[in-house]
Amino acid sequence: DLYLKIIVILKMAEEKINIMNITKGLHFDEGYINWQLNRVLFLINLMGRDFFQGKKILELGSYQGGVTQMFHNLGATIIGVEGSKKNLEFARTKYPHLTFIEGDCDDTTWRYDEKYDIIIHWGLLYHLKTPKESILNCIAHCDILCLETLVIDKTVQEVNFVNEDNVHKPDQALNGTGSRPTASYIEQILTDSGTMWTRYDNTELNSKYQPCYSAADKNTGGTYRRFWVVHTRK
Repeated sequence: DLYLKIIVILKMAEEKINIMNITKGLHFDEGYINWQLNRVLFLINLMGRDFFQGKKILELGSYQGGVTQMFHNLGATIIGVEGSKKNLEFARTKYPHLTFIEGDCDDTTWRYDEKYDIIIHWGLLYHLKTPKESILNCIAHCDILCLETLVIDKTVQEVNFVNEDNVHKPDQALNGTGSRPTASYIEQILTDSGTMWTRYDNTELNSKYQPCYSAADKNTGGTYRRFWVVHTRK
């Protein structure tokens, strides 16, 4: 029993040290840090901490740079793309050692490097009026797509477009129009594209400030979040 207790304590200490290393130099607000960190930690547990060392990563919709900084701490070479000038100013000020470029993620013309090891596409899709085109563009330009979005709890394959009235807020649609896809709509795109994908509805992804990832499909018409890892090459 004592041996097991020591192992548990050591694992807890190791996890705390890992979190401290991952969040080193991070500037954040309470509403987003737990959500951002949970997703990064989930990928680390899935792929291994060393997996990201030296990887070339593009983050679309990098917001204020928190996730960008965490992958930098993991040893990745990462570039953040953000449409909000306010977010860009914050990110460039707080993380001057990182590269952030201004970009409209609704633009269907690919304006970045031809190939990336990983594309991070988190919290962006439902703020776009071109969700399908965005997914297809990413699939064509990376080996692994990490995709996460708000979805509608419906069994049908559909996407609804909505006005995002708070267009001038830094975490809303840049062009004033967002989308609310169903999970099956997204998964059909991934399947038709010939990718190998896995959806994770794990409780570890859940956050106090965001709808639940582990919510069961009940066809209620409500919203929750879904998280996929997509391998674009079989």
